[in-house]
Amino acid sequence: MSQKKKEPYQDTLIRAGNYYICQSGWNVTFYGEKYNATLVLESIKFQAFPDIGPANFSGYAVACYADHDHLSLGFQGVLIFVCVGVVLVILVFICIRISTLPSPLLQ
Repeated sequence: MSQKKKEPYQDTLIRAGNYYICQSGWNVTFYGEKYNATLVLESIKFQAFPDIGPANFSGYAVACYADHDHLSLGFQGVLIFVCVGVVLVILVFICIRISTLPSPLLQ
C-alpha cells in the first residue's frame, strides 16, 4: 500500500496479519499499486486482499465480517446489563428493609 487517503469522518485502519482492524460504519478508500477499493464497513474486521504479486484489485468492494469479540453492545451485553440491574435493585431493597427493622441492640 503505497499511500492511504482518509476521506472526511473516517477512522484509521491498522494492519494486523491478514486483517485490517477498522471502526464500524466508516467508508474507507484505498489507493495503491496492490490495493484500490472503496469499502463500506458494517463490522469491526474484514478479510484483507491476499498478498500476491503486483496485482491490481481496482473496483473491489469488501464488506466486514462479524467480529463478535469487538461488538460494542449486542444482545448479550443488554442481557447482562439487565441482569446486573435487577440484582442491584434486589440488594438495595434488602438493605432498605434491614435498615428499617428495629435493632435488638437498642432495646
